[in-house]
Amino acid sequence: MHAWHKLDPRPWPSRQVLRAAEQAHLWAELVFLYDKYEEYDSAVLTMINHPADAWKEGQFKDIITKVANVELFYKASQFYLDYKSLLINDLLLVLAPRLDHTGTFGFFSKAGQLPLVKPYLRSVQGHNNKSVNEALNHLLTEEEDY
Repeated sequence: MHAWHKLDPRPWPSRQVLRAAEQAHLWAELVFLYDKYEEYDSAVLTMINHPADAWKEGQFKDIITKVANVELFYKASQFYLDYKSLLINDLLLVLAPRLDHTGTFGFFSKAGQLPLVKPYLRSVQGHNNKSVNEALNHLLTEEEDY
């Protein structure tokens, strides 16, 4: 589908093509189409719901920054915790300009994953967020790295 669209860039009848791709379980192609039609929330949800077929790290990080629903940041964070935990800081650094740092701190604190996101906490320390600063100080004190 990608190659065909590159050869024939005329507009597609969007809803029919999206529905056909979904019915055929062409998840990667569906993400491609959602991206083309600027339906970023749907693209992210498709990647989260069908990671084996549709998730690509670079594409995900590019699209997640364009979503309208900021609640998807938390859904994406949970996805990364579950499936790609070693890449969580990469995601958070990309999202940092749009994240509510207090909410993000609360999310990872509740998940018991603050040590995992220490690089993110360090990167946003300059925002002088009390929750973030206290958590980072606590982590550093525990590690005796102050």
